[in-house]
Amino acid sequence: MPLGTRLTMTGVPGKPVLTVVGVADSVNSSAAGWVVPSEIAKLRAAGTPAMAQMLYRFRSAGSASAVRADVAAVSKALPRGTVTGTQSYLAVRAQEKSNIGPWVPFVVAFGVLGLVMSVLIVANVVSGAVVAGYQRIGVLKSLGFSPGQVVAAYTGQAGVPAVVGCLGGVALANVLARPLLASAAHSSGLLSVPAWVDVDVAVAICGLTGIAALLPALRSARPSAAPPTASALRTERSLP
Repeated sequence: MPLGTRLTMTGVPGKPVLTVVGVADSVNSSAAGWVVPSEIAKLRAAGTPAMAQMLYRFRSAGSASAVRADVAAVSKALPRGTVTGTQSYLAVRAQEKSNIGPWVPFVVAFGVLGLVMSVLIVANVVSGAVVAGYQRIGVLKSLGFSPGQVVAAYTGQAGVPAVVGCLGGVALANVLARPLLASAAHSSGLLSVPAWVDVDVAVAICGLTGIAALLPALRSARPSAAPPTASALRTERSLP
C-alpha cells in the first residue's frame, strides 16, 4: 500500500479510518501494522482482552539456556498470569537463516569461481598486452629508455585503466548488491556492502593487475635494443 492510503477498520465499533504514513517490517511477523498508543483502544473489538508485546534485551543471551534463565527471571518478577508466551530471538534467527541456508554453498562456490576466473582473465589480458608491445619496447630502449623506465611505463599503462575499472566496478557492484542484501537482511544483518570490502577488492585487483604487467615487462626489458650481428656471432663461434 502506498503512503497516504486510507484504511477503514470495519471490524471494530465506530469504523475508525487510518492513514498509512510509513512502512516498517517485523522479522518474526508478529505484527501487520503499527499505530500510536492512543489508537489501540479504538481498534480492539468488544470483549477482546488487552495484550501487549514487550521486547527485552538481556546482558547474556548467546545461548538458549541463558535466554530461558532470563525469561524465567522476568516472568517471576511480573504479576502471575501476565506472561502468556515468549519467543527467543535465537529461534527467529535460526528460522531466517534456514530460508537462505541451502543457497549459501552455491553462492560461495560461484563467488570463488568468479574470483578465480577474474584473476586468470586479468593476468592473461594484461600480460598479453605487454608482450604484444615487445617491438615497441625495443624502440623505446633504442631511444634511450632504461629497463626500469620501460617497466614503469608499461606497468603504469596497465594500472590506469585498472584503477578506473575497479572504481566503476565497485560502484556498480554496490548498486546491484542492494536487492540481494535487502532480501537477506534479516539473517545476514547487512543492509549495504561494508566499506572494507570495497577497499580490499579495489586494492587486490589493482595489485593483481600491477603484478600481471610487471612480470612480462621485466622479461621484455632485459634483452638489448639491437640484436647481435652475424659477424659478431661468427667471431664468438671462432673463439676457442
